[in-house]
Amino acid sequence: AEYMGEEVQMNNCRLEVLRCLLVCSSHTLYIKPEFCKTVRNEFLEKLVHPKTAHSVTLFYSLINVIFTYDPVGWGVPYATYLVGDPVIQVVDSAVQLLSVLLDYIP
Repeated sequence: AEYMGEEVQMNNCRLEVLRCLLVCSSHTLYIKPEFCKTVRNEFLEKLVHPKTAHSVTLFYSLINVIFTYDPVGWGVPYATYLVGDPVIQVVDSAVQLLSVLLDYIP
């Protein structure tokens, strides 16, 4: 039972880190459209730059989180609707962040 509590706490921490990265990457949403081409998102530029120390690790980690998730679980269709799965929030945030990172053109 203690292990499950630690796992839930770890997933909550992962979710908060992913949400923080997503919010920091969303600078473009909060500027006027006419300035969109001229104002650069420095956070995203540093995050996706190939010479940044952990950018490759971040991409691999996001891909790992997304593709190692087993939505089938018990083999019951729509099981996540019956029993809440906290990992799905982590996977969902990882997909959103990966989409933002891949869509960004420096």
